Amino acid sequence: MSERDTARAGRKPDEIDGTDESDGTDNGSADERHQIIAAGAIVLARSAEARVVDIVRAAGVSNNAFYRHFTSKDELVVAVVRSSVGTMVDDLRTLMAGVEDPGESIRIWVHRVLRAARRPDPDGPATGIVRHGRRLEWHHVRECRDVLAEPLLAPLRALGRRLPEHDAALIVAGVIGVLIDQLHVETGLSDAEVDDMATFYLRALGTP
Repeated sequence: MSERDTARAGRKPDEIDGTDESDGTDNGSADERHQIIAAGAIVLARSAEARVVDIVRAAGVSNNAFYRHFTSKDELVVAVVRSSVGTMVDDLRTLMAGVEDPGESIRIWVHRVLRAARRPDPDGPATGIVRHGRRLEWHHVRECRDVLAEPLLAPLRALGRRLPEHDAALIVAGVIGVLIDQLHVETGLSDAEVDDMATFYLRALGTP
């Protein structure tokens, strides 16, 4: 019997679908879920062969606890990616708040998103995202890209861009491509190299 089957065997019938009726209403359940996501981010970054048993051991929870919140490791990967992207966007909004120059806002965005490429971290969540990203279905990838693009929309509109959503999508695709490349090598990008990339995008947008 698999880990998943073993965990499910001890569940009540209304838990078999992988949902947790207390999510969002019970603090203990929410804390447990966050604990699993945090441990999952580290374990998934360290090993391409990470198993559920490795994740629950790192989180200090049982298999039953894992399957109360996630139906599979793939579902956890989605949660880890969403959490990491959400943290990054929160940082972006803080860093870009009050910046009047739209070009400078875009430059800040590029520098923050490529932080992991400047200081590659084998245990960092970005490494786990790249290593296990192939598990994500396209609609999850698109969702994360749209969330990352959102902070770019206001500065692009301020620059008078006719299709800010399109421009933002192109910037996100280019920067994420560089991030993925850099996470596979030991040497990181220098701040000057990241700034050159930001300058390239700004020139493409017609900003000196």
